[in-house]
Amino acid sequence: MRAYAQVHEDRQITNTMESRTTGEICLGPSNMNGGHYFYSLETGEVLTRRKWTELPVPTDVISRLKEMSMDLNDNVGEEGNYGE
Repeated sequence: MRAYAQVHEDRQITNTMESRTTGEICLGPSNMNGGHYFYSLETGEVLTRRKWTELPVPTDVISRLKEMSMDLNDNVGEEGNYGE
């Protein structure tokens, strides 16, 4: 299941204006308890979360993914070594 989602952060509930969800790409199930792996578009980290809302992929996310793939391609050496 590769899909875009707004993922709910596992934080203590507060009454602040701090964001409670982040845009991430679902990579698939992480365990039998309903958790899934998500790729964070903000940090580049792979996170495990249990709550999310699947959404259509916004154009800014498509642009960000293209930008990230171009950066990755720029780091490929002549022999295919990534960042080495």
